Amino acid sequence: TFEELGGFRRVICEDLDIATRSFTNGARFKFAENISVHTKAPSSWREWFIQRKRWGIGAAFWFKENLRILKYAVRKYPKVIIPSLLLIFPALPIMLANLFIPDDLSLKMLYVSLILLSTKMNIFMPPTALTSTTLLMLRNFLIFLGSLATYSTTFYLIARKLHFHFNFLEFTVFYFIAAPLWLLIIVVSLIKVYVKPHNIKVDWKV
Repeated sequence: TFEELGGFRRVICEDLDIATRSFTNGARFKFAENISVHTKAPSSWREWFIQRKRWGIGAAFWFKENLRILKYAVRKYPKVIIPSLLLIFPALPIMLANLFIPDDLSLKMLYVSLILLSTKMNIFMPPTALTSTTLLMLRNFLIFLGSLATYSTTFYLIARKLHFHFNFLEFTVFYFIAAPLWLLIIVVSLIKVYVKPHNIKVDWKV
């Protein structure tokens, strides 16, 4: 229960903190449809960015302090933690692909795939010939398109299950702008916290 967990701790990302502690202590969660929660959302991109920077620093400090708990959770509940991370950070797969998949390898695989498709259908020959000079652009386009399709479908199904409204245009803006920026804020915050934590002034403003 809430009391057994010790309630909220003095951390900026208190929702992440208490949710993780609850889950690792055996608590289970259920979506309650008959409860409404009101929150104050940023009214501009500037306010959103300032808020996310504060959350990013808070999450980074929390991550550093609770790394042992997180490692335990990932080892014990990989089928829960990993999909959750992918839902929270939709830009994560693309960032990981760009960091760890060599460009030469991925481009060659794409080019070979197009050649093989051309042996089956002549319609693939012109784009294959064209992409011999534009492979990098095509690869990035296909990655973004495939990832957007996967995530938009996933979020649509979740929204439908929870009886939420899903707007594809809004989700596209979120996916291509807000999500990558939020992930970058988290990464930059982690670097700051691990490299120069004493130079960071924590803002406790909600």
